Amino acid sequence: MPRTMLQLRIEALSHHLAQAQDPSVWKQTLYLPTFNVDDRLWYMAVEKIHFEARQLHRKLDDLAGRLDAGDISERDGWRRYTAVQSASEEVFRECLDLLGGLALRDRIQGERICRIADEYIKELSSDTGRRESFAIPGMDIRGVDVRLFSTLRRVAMVQFPEWSVWTLPLVAHEYGHVVVEESGLKNYARGLTENATTEEIRNSHQPLEQELDKLGLGLRPVVQILGRGDADEEAMPELMALRLNAQPAGADLGNPAAAALENQVEQVKAVHTRQQRRIRILLADAIATLLAGPAYAYAALLLRLNPLAVNGDGTSDHERAATILAVLRLMNQVEVGPPRHGTVVDDLAEYWRASSAAAQGEPADRAAPQLDGNPVIDPNGVREAFRNQIAGYKRALYEAEHSMQAVRWGEAWRSDLEYGHPLVAPPPNGNKHLREALNAAWRARIGATQDLERPDNDEAKRRVELLEEVSLRLCDSIADSRRQSRTTIDPGGGTDPGRAQRVGWAGGG
Repeated sequence: MPRTMLQLRIEALSHHLAQAQDPSVWKQTLYLPTFNVDDRLWYMAVEKIHFEARQLHRKLDDLAGRLDAGDISERDGWRRYTAVQSASEEVFRECLDLLGGLALRDRIQGERICRIADEYIKELSSDTGRRESFAIPGMDIRGVDVRLFSTLRRVAMVQFPEWSVWTLPLVAHEYGHVVVEESGLKNYARGLTENATTEEIRNSHQPLEQELDKLGLGLRPVVQILGRGDADEEAMPELMALRLNAQPAGADLGNPAAAALENQVEQVKAVHTRQQRRIRILLADAIATLLAGPAYAYAALLLRLNPLAVNGDGTSDHERAATILAVLRLMNQVEVGPPRHGTVVDDLAEYWRASSAAAQGEPADRAAPQLDGNPVIDPNGVREAFRNQIAGYKRALYEAEHSMQAVRWGEAWRSDLEYGHPLVAPPPNGNKHLREALNAAWRARIGATQDLERPDNDEAKRRVELLEEVSLRLCDSIADSRRQSRTTIDPGGGTDPGRAQRVGWAGGG
């Protein structure tokens, strides 16, 4: 009997996944004479791709065996193959992004920014107790820049060609996804996703909840089960068992009921997948603001978010702006004394509202309504969850002492600009952070250009260029100082990352 089309597809996809299980082969195909990524960082960056490819390969082997034995129908086999194929496309896309980013980083003149981004990631990983990674350039070819983040590829992708000191704080957003994925915050995100999924279905898809009730299932249990596994494989038996337990004696439990359940589950899964992505993006925005301070808010609202943008997952940039500002407003609260970050929140909110009004052709008081309500992500809840789940949260959070250092540097640069003095990069004495330099740069830029007649005139451009160069020099000196400090601690050349960073090096755990 000739082999079926499904069997041929399984064999072909299995071959490609087998290749994806060995990431070292990819690295050997690239000629990168100057790019220096040691093997430890490389394997940490790709271990989840390797693990996911291996898991998908095993699923295909199991599917092929069950088909050959006649344990499942051709129809069910195609459904299972399609789910694996969809997940495999994500794996292959991550491989391509990683290889392309490595090759591009080796060739672009802005590699200096990439090295500073590497050190910024080391700073974030050290403070949060996560494992290290590195940065590669990427391009937004899908029209949605938030797609740049990945839970498979542990590499921060900085959008090319926007390589400058002004966009470096955006790296904190990508690392925010890593922190969520590799800590107890993953469970926190799961709870938020379940709440958002349940709320959307009850508000916008009431017939779906009613159909689930007819099948003997409550909406909440279905959402919770889908949040724990794949709806096509692990979740369906559990949902069917839950339904069987809920049926009265003599109820019809035949194929029509099973087909109806499968249809309803697919609809719930679609909502859950969309809400999961939306919650992860907003949560990463909140964490990035907590880690990077006002610099992240400036970079995101002034250089990245679009007042007209609504992404394919349903996340609007207004929601993201409202989340960032709400977290920054929380960080501004102190019991005694002036706000830590001054008028940054109000100034940015006013700027975003005015920009939104201009973009949408509406009066300023009607633009960006999300800024006036409660954000989707509760900033205090995020901060408390971060404190509970991240052992080194006191080092990681952008607090008053970091802000004071940034203010001192930023005000000195602004004063020198106004008096025509050359800008000097101060020596990074003590335990200075790159986030302090990035905040100083943004603070000086806003202060030195906001009163000029036109934001794009020659004087504004000159000041921005001078500030970029001096802040890059400061970033370089801080990065050098931190590297020397690590070498002093471990003269062998590699610091012990500690237990939190050693776990899972050898495999996908």
